[in-house]
Amino acid sequence: MIFQSFMKEKDIAMKIAAMLFLFFYAGVLPIAAKPLFFLPAEIHFKSYFHLRYSLIENDEKNKHSNDHWSLRRFKLIGDWRINRKTSFVAQAIYKTNNYSATDDKIYLQHAYFKYSFGDRVNLKFGQFKPPFGWERFQADYRLPTVERSQTIDRLIPNGSLGESFVRDYGAQLFGKFASSWQYEIALQAGSGAHAKFTDENFPFVTARLTYKKKLNLPVLNKKAQLSAQFAYSYRENNNNNFVKQLPGCDKTV
Repeated sequence: MIFQSFMKEKDIAMKIAAMLFLFFYAGVLPIAAKPLFFLPAEIHFKSYFHLRYSLIENDEKNKHSNDHWSLRRFKLIGDWRINRKTSFVAQAIYKTNNYSATDDKIYLQHAYFKYSFGDRVNLKFGQFKPPFGWERFQADYRLPTVERSQTIDRLIPNGSLGESFVRDYGAQLFGKFASSWQYEIALQAGSGAHAKFTDENFPFVTARLTYKKKLNLPVLNKKAQLSAQFAYSYRENNNNNFVKQLPGCDKTV
């Protein structure tokens, strides 16, 4: 297939990103040639970590019998503001002693470019989360607990798919079409990040529509915000293993 032949190299997304980077800085794109368009490059880094203490009950069903400390997550995030319209974001994670298949390894969770055409249309491409769900887009350090709810992890696309950390390869359009309405629509490979880059599970389509409205509450003399979201997901599946997203299932799904 045309898609398959085009996607033979796993690092094709990074090659495209490198080409666009050169285009912007060489002034190949007309819009990039305007002096007013450029700002000094700004690169910001931040990191955080979570420690977790697990108290194991004495039960024969438990796989682990010893109470233990673990490094639940250590994350390093880089945000590179290339110019007023272009930015690059990357995030890496390391964790250990969680009795997890992804322990003791460094993973690139997401790496993507964003380009702004204006408030109504923006482009994101690379490795990122499918725009589906609300809680999954809250930063770990803003959660009241160390772990996210199991319901969220089981229901969102790619929630427990291999070593994807929810992410996938692809492109996304997003923006505002009214003061209170935002849209996002993504087309991705479908096999999850850190997996072979083929069209076997393509296409994977997700979309999200968000409504936000600020309100005044005169009775309480406070301000509030009304928020609502609508999400859609469609995927082809030929060889993905979703057994981790189905508790109690012991077969390949």
